[in-house]
Amino acid sequence: MKFSPVNDALDVILAKSFNTSADTFRFHESLPFGTFPVVFATTVGYVALMLSGKQIMKNYQPFVLKVPIFLHNLIMSVASAILFVLIMEPLIPMLYERGLNYSVCNKEAYTPRLELLYYFNFLFKIWEFIDTAFIVLRKRPLEFLHVYHHSATALMAFMFVVKPQSSLWFYILINLFVHVLMYYYFAVTALSIKIWWKKYLTTMQIIQFVVDLALIGFLVYNVFAADLFPWIVTDYGFPVISDCYSADPHLHAGVASFVLFSYLVLFMDFYRRTYNKKDGASKSKANGAAKVNGNTDSHAKTHHPNRQTTTNQKEE
Repeated sequence: MKFSPVNDALDVILAKSFNTSADTFRFHESLPFGTFPVVFATTVGYVALMLSGKQIMKNYQPFVLKVPIFLHNLIMSVASAILFVLIMEPLIPMLYERGLNYSVCNKEAYTPRLELLYYFNFLFKIWEFIDTAFIVLRKRPLEFLHVYHHSATALMAFMFVVKPQSSLWFYILINLFVHVLMYYYFAVTALSIKIWWKKYLTTMQIIQFVVDLALIGFLVYNVFAADLFPWIVTDYGFPVISDCYSADPHLHAGVASFVLFSYLVLFMDFYRRTYNKKDGASKSKANGAAKVNGNTDSHAKTHHPNRQTTTNQKEE
């Protein structure tokens, strides 16, 4: 008997409310946001609405939305934690009984239950568009990174639901773990409570993309080494795992590589602009204060208020 209380609760909800089971789920176009035209139109509409909203808000005072922002972020943090556990419960026995290679590569590892949970994850990406609405309504800086990240992530999440890949759990679990902490941070700061570890959230996101790209690199190698450069396998004996399941390996390899690498570059630039600049400004301020006070020894103390940045840059 496998211990899976959260999945058991989900099964009860599905059976009582929808007369269905997670173990028989398959994605189909009649589901909410079940077709690419709908998802694409929603994403384009999101971008257009946020950009136009930014222009409209120039004529208005910023809204104070502490309670809605707190509730939204609290819900997202808790929901991300629940989805993380929902995926881990069936995954841990699979890893223990079948091993990592099976869990990453075998088509049977892409179970109906996991497919349902991946669909839930995709719906989360649509819901996260609300993040941007709060930024616009509060007249906070709206950066390209934020809008691009939300848009591209929603489209890529839909791609992976429509065209399955057995290793998808790896990317989703890392992302959910980061989102639990990220949305918790923004829930708490919505109540004007300062948290010192925001800088490390961005660091975690950068590490996330590096790890994701490492797995993508492995999958890209397996796809293109066997298909485009078979001679490196036959002539030089380079090992490949040619049976890693992907409904469209070339699409997955190309899109995921481009998007994740662009995230890595943009987040590193955001980190440089946000935190390196602050560190430099703090050092300059400290040196200036020491000289004004006539105290240049190493024990000179300068007060640096811990200000919360106003970018409210919530990223995956």
